[in-house]
Amino acid sequence: MDSYNTIKNYKADDFLLSVWDKSEIYIKALKNWAKQGIYRNPLDNSLLINYPPITAASPVSSAMYSDWRDSLLAMPDDMAVALYIHIPYCSRRCTYCNYYSLIKPEAPESYIDLLIGEINNYQNILAGKKIKVNSIYIGGGTPSLLTEKQLEEIIDIIYKVFKVKDNIEVSMEFHPELIKNKQADNYLKHVRNLGINRVSIGIQSLDDLILTEINRGHTADDALSLLELILAQGFDKVNIDLIYGGLPFESLNSVYNTLKALMRLAPTSISKHFCEIKAGSVDFERYKKVRYYIPIGTRIFAFRP
Repeated sequence: MDSYNTIKNYKADDFLLSVWDKSEIYIKALKNWAKQGIYRNPLDNSLLINYPPITAASPVSSAMYSDWRDSLLAMPDDMAVALYIHIPYCSRRCTYCNYYSLIKPEAPESYIDLLIGEINNYQNILAGKKIKVNSIYIGGGTPSLLTEKQLEEIIDIIYKVFKVKDNIEVSMEFHPELIKNKQADNYLKHVRNLGINRVSIGIQSLDDLILTEINRGHTADDALSLLELILAQGFDKVNIDLIYGGLPFESLNSVYNTLKALMRLAPTSISKHFCEIKAGSVDFERYKKVRYYIPIGTRIFAFRP
């Protein structure tokens, strides 16, 4: 379903009309594929975007650690890496989420200390060699739970330990609940002053009924208000994350209306994520107990035994 892929340099009306016009074609195609055995249900894990699969992950042994260190030391001087910083804290748990996270109102100082300590270890591990970094991504969890001081400490240690290239992309994820903070405007200014030039907002949907059901903790108005505030700050890139294809109360109308509202504000990109119900999520347990109906094209929602 190419029309749902990341949207860049779009013309709003043309794109929305193409999604709407082709939706019936996609539905027919999916039904034909299903007859041939090509399908997946909401309990299936991703077979396409995760390789190797998450289930293949294993604990890191001493030998693996040594190999990793030797590989870093052997990196050519002209080679650079992408650096990912993980903040595993959320103010609440979304019903579709299967990732490990801890429910906290903010990121504890103890975690920030450990994170800074881990980054500092690279100086000892690499015997003074500075690895080049060509992009930085701060994800989670909910990175926007970080205080201004915590975020500044993390950015400072990255630039101290690594050789960060000039004019790189520095990304950070935001939750729409940030708009409820009276100091949100000042927070965003501080974020931008630290050199973060790309923000990604996890809006997921602009349908309040859906947002309530999946426990997002914000309304459509909250999400749009934060987006407007972020765009006003002049960040180089602003991305929106959306989920489709399995959220409760979802319909083609709700997806269409969400896209239409967002495109009026013209973010840099909109990324789609197919809703996958995986073990470890609230929805996974719900799917096991009941049959779940989300018809396409109509606003009907039902749980039936």
